[in-house]
Amino acid sequence: SAREDELILKEKEFRLKSRTLEQQLATASQKEREAAALLQECKERLAKSTLRQLEDYFTCPLCFEIMACPYSLNPRQCGHTFCATCILKWFFSRLHRVCGSWHEPVDCPMCRSALFYTPDNVPRPEFSFPFTPNRAADNAIHGMISTFSKEADSGNISPSSSLADWGEDGHARQEWCRKERVGRHEMTTLAASWTNMHGDEFVNIKNRLEVLHS
Repeated sequence: SAREDELILKEKEFRLKSRTLEQQLATASQKEREAAALLQECKERLAKSTLRQLEDYFTCPLCFEIMACPYSLNPRQCGHTFCATCILKWFFSRLHRVCGSWHEPVDCPMCRSALFYTPDNVPRPEFSFPFTPNRAADNAIHGMISTFSKEADSGNISPSSSLADWGEDGHARQEWCRKERVGRHEMTTLAASWTNMHGDEFVNIKNRLEVLHS
């Protein structure tokens, strides 16, 4: 009958619309997966690019690692920047262990500019302290590490990726954090006591830093 034919036609139209809707949903899901994969690839590329920039512009000239707690030599001299612990080891390597004194000015390991001579008598002037925190570099390094460490912690990074070592449990991240913590403590303590420190205290620092030179 005409009524049955109409119902059959409507059923066919419904099935056709259902198949079309299913195809549209499948296409949308596929595009969503592709977009998510593309977004993840862009995030990983940006993180890797940030890591490369950090290695290119903020590598310590003494240890060849990303600078941890960057300090510059007195800017009135040269202003070269190093890890706090690296430049402290360099500085204290020139200290004579027997007398706890520097018998001559220490030079910059990069350009050989002489730093202020460290007076033996106390109180010594504050301007003779040879280091200054490089806050601009410190902020930049922290910001960049935060950027790619988040990506490393996201769980979307391959274990073989160069970023993986900067995850929360990664060796590079843990070592950098340890070095930064030690350097900040040593520099802050030295700066606070500099004007009144005696030779035996300087020798203790040299021993603590495990500086092997005489």
